[in-house]
Amino acid sequence: MVSGLAQKNGYVWCFPDSILLDFNSIPPQLGKSKAGTVVKGIESAASIADKNGNLLFYFNINFNYKESTTQFFNRKNELIENGDSIHVSFTATNGAIIIPDPAKENQYYSITIDYIGANNLIDDPVLFFHVIEVLPDQTLKVKRKNELLLKGELSEKIAAVQHSNGKDWWIITHGRNDDIFYIFKLDQNGLSKPKTQKIGTPHLGYNKYLGEICFSKNGKKILAVTPSGIIDLFSFDRCSGELSDHLYLGLPEIMPENSEQDHKRSYYGCAFSSDENTFYVTTDFVIYQFHRTENDTYLKDTIALKPESAKLNFQFNQMELGIDGKIYVTYYNSGGFNSIAIIHDPTLVGKDCNFDLAGINLLSNQEAEPCLPNMPNYALGALNGIKADAGNDFTICPKQKVLIGNPPDKKGLRYRWEPSTGLDNPNSPQPYVYTDTTIIYKLTVSDSILDDSCHYAIDYITINVIQPLSVSAGKDTIVCSMKPIMLGDKKNPNHAHYQWIPAKGLSNANSPNPVATVDQNTTYQVIVTDPNLPCSQAKDSIMIGIYNMPQFSIINDTTICLGEKVKLDIKNTSSNLIYEWTPAKGLSNANNPNPIATPEQTTSYSVTIHIPDYPVECNRITKKTKISVKNECYEQVIWEHFLPNTFTPNNDGLNDIYYASLPSVASLHFEIFNRFGVKIFETDQQPIIWHGEQYSEGVYTYLLKITTLTNKEKIIIGNITLFR
Repeated sequence: MVSGLAQKNGYVWCFPDSILLDFNSIPPQLGKSKAGTVVKGIESAASIADKNGNLLFYFNINFNYKESTTQFFNRKNELIENGDSIHVSFTATNGAIIIPDPAKENQYYSITIDYIGANNLIDDPVLFFHVIEVLPDQTLKVKRKNELLLKGELSEKIAAVQHSNGKDWWIITHGRNDDIFYIFKLDQNGLSKPKTQKIGTPHLGYNKYLGEICFSKNGKKILAVTPSGIIDLFSFDRCSGELSDHLYLGLPEIMPENSEQDHKRSYYGCAFSSDENTFYVTTDFVIYQFHRTENDTYLKDTIALKPESAKLNFQFNQMELGIDGKIYVTYYNSGGFNSIAIIHDPTLVGKDCNFDLAGINLLSNQEAEPCLPNMPNYALGALNGIKADAGNDFTICPKQKVLIGNPPDKKGLRYRWEPSTGLDNPNSPQPYVYTDTTIIYKLTVSDSILDDSCHYAIDYITINVIQPLSVSAGKDTIVCSMKPIMLGDKKNPNHAHYQWIPAKGLSNANSPNPVATVDQNTTYQVIVTDPNLPCSQAKDSIMIGIYNMPQFSIINDTTICLGEKVKLDIKNTSSNLIYEWTPAKGLSNANNPNPIATPEQTTSYSVTIHIPDYPVECNRITKKTKISVKNECYEQVIWEHFLPNTFTPNNDGLNDIYYASLPSVASLHFEIFNRFGVKIFETDQQPIIWHGEQYSEGVYTYLLKITTLTNKEKIIIGNITLFR
């Protein structure tokens, strides 16, 4: 249900100078706003609360005679989004009004008057409209502003009243130099083009464009006044939007254009009592009461005069019926008074109405300006007590079935839902909706007996169909080990809740776009939920593959003697890899996986293995080894340890030959002698091999002459025992 009955939209008033009146408690609580804090003489103000009486936004109109700034402020006294540079004149009598959108919850229309042109106030005023939206996060935004509604010879008058259906609105203004009313209808289709009605007294003469216009509380009467002496009273048909029963209660002769100001007859402000039997009109120095008699005539009485202690430039100004049934009156005074006047009992006749000039004493640094906020009766409702309640707006998934409407509160009513699309029964007070597109339904409730165009009420409900929540984990990909990669899609909704599984390797498992850093193939799943939306969960997954890096090992750090060779051995080599050893000096082949190294000094070798077709970030692996070279290690070798002292040439496959391999030897000469000193074997080759098959068991003597790598000679004599 949108903009329903018994709303508290009019419970908070914001108006210059920085005044806030809160009617959520009686008497109203006085507070501070930022409305009109720069200049005196502001005549335009408007504010609106939500249906619970919490202030939503208001006009902040400032003017310092060099430039004017008009803005929409929220309840925190902050500028709302796109809420600056609003067209509204600070001098227009009823320069602004705010109306709830009949068809859209949390949306409002504001109608304003401004003077646009080089001649400013001399030019005719222009009527503008603006659209303000309450966003899902409860912030506000002006979605449309300064759009032309009507241009022509207009007066400074705006008033509004609910249609007889209790949902739509009539908005009314008056022409200048004529007797024309311009009447707009605000319904589910927005603002209509104005219809015109010629009725009443032409607004001519002294300050003809000034003065208030106001509806009675029940919307059946409308009153218009001008400083030229006009007081026009009409009946108003909330069904057709037409005025009738014109009654003129002003001066016998309208004051001409060139008249001097008449402080007692220049009518400006007006307001009805809550029972509509009495209304009040202000002039500069006087407040008049008009009370309806039994024969529907009106008696005029003076209920307030300019205080004797007041200075000459004292003026009674605008009037407004409060939520508490009292009438509030602003006045301008150059000094000595700092309050808002109140008519405490406006239904009573004459002085019994209890006028109080100091009704509300203002706070320090506050001073009432001429204006009060333009507050229509937001809780008027439909005629004859018929109520239409379409229910609260829904946000649903496609094809989700929901029940709308409410049970009837009395018998004898007819129900019609429009359009009938998606409804199981368009004539039921509570039909089911089954739709896959957003749609606004209009409910019309009418009296089954009184079949006329005014005995009905309407309401609207918006079925907002949203697409199911979606999420993207991103495209499957292969990356280098431990290379950071962002998951998800930047288009993922930021307001939802995210959970990535597993959390290992992620920068933030609850982020829409976490960064993953992994060293093995990993599949991540993302689950996104939004508790504020139906269709509130979605899932997706992504596989992060890691390039398969070859596994290999390299020879451990090794110590050799100067002149020795060592094989730089790499295990698990592959033919499709490219090898690069550095430094190349001392290597047999710097591009061979297993080169022979003959370093002349201790050297650290590095091998880089290039992997074709891999990304540059991970297409190479580097290993290192250190070959230490000792210059004097040959003189420390104990060659006797490398010379066997026994062997058994009996062809049993075990120790059948004499074998010796000597390290760190540049050359050698090896001889064997029998027990008689006869040489029976000699060799200069490495390794030393002697078969000894033809010789008998016994002890033999060997003589070994060695030339080391450092060109030193050494002779070794020992024994060999031969067993069979």
